[in-house]
Amino acid sequence: MTVEWRGAKILAQVQSAIWESEKTTAENVESEAKRLCPVLKDAHAGRTPGLMRDAIKAAKADSVPSIKKESGWVVYVPAGNSPTFYSRWVELGTRKRVDETWRTSGHTHKVPRQPFLRPALERKRKAFWWRVKSNINKKLI
Repeated sequence: MTVEWRGAKILAQVQSAIWESEKTTAENVESEAKRLCPVLKDAHAGRTPGLMRDAIKAAKADSVPSIKKESGWVVYVPAGNSPTFYSRWVELGTRKRVDETWRTSGHTHKVPRQPFLRPALERKRKAFWWRVKSNINKKLI
């Protein structure tokens, strides 16, 4: 009787199943985030309606320079020095503060949070684990 251990092959199949599950889940989170993303009714302050929604992307983490993750998939909205720099304020909101340019006039503003990325991730999280299990079973059987 000969017993052959194919650990490397099995490991490769499991990694492939996880990779496929991550990719599919990231694409599903992207779609859900676009569905949940608030959209301006009219152009305002140089912003085009739908600009932030259309900027939501799913990508391999190593293909996004601002992401400090070496593997896997991410769903993101470009922020920082981009046309959608305000996306983090929409997702997280701001606390009430006095704007420096309006300090003398006493104007304050608070942006309420309108989360769209986190809820999209939460809605698709369970499906990820089901997908991993299903893909592993398909690869190993």
